[in-house]
Amino acid sequence: MPAPVVLVHADREFLATAEAALRATGLGVAAFSSSLAALAALEVPAIAKVLITCADFPKASDPNGISRALLARTRRPDIKVVFLVPPELAHYGDGIGALLLIGPVGPADIVAAVQRVPAE
Repeated sequence: MPAPVVLVHADREFLATAEAALRATGLGVAAFSSSLAALAALEVPAIAKVLITCADFPKASDPNGISRALLARTRRPDIKVVFLVPPELAHYGDGIGALLLIGPVGPADIVAAVQRVPAE
């Protein structure tokens, strides 16, 4: 099972619940409500193995989820990406090399997805 996980979501309640669910499985998790802080965490290869990110982000100063996933892959080609998308945005996930979770998505869905990501 891969670890640790960088989790990015603007909804702090969802972020806390998903982080707790991942930690309950024994995974190390770094949770961020800021895209830029999450991208900085991805700079250290030993720290992050999986990025979980949502499609959109309400903060104008933060990259949206698609940009965040592409930036992560540019900086870390080895990073595994789990991309949370609502059904109407699912087509934007094509070609980013990520496991797509089409919403609505709950913490159990995220745990199951991370457990399916192969460790390397």
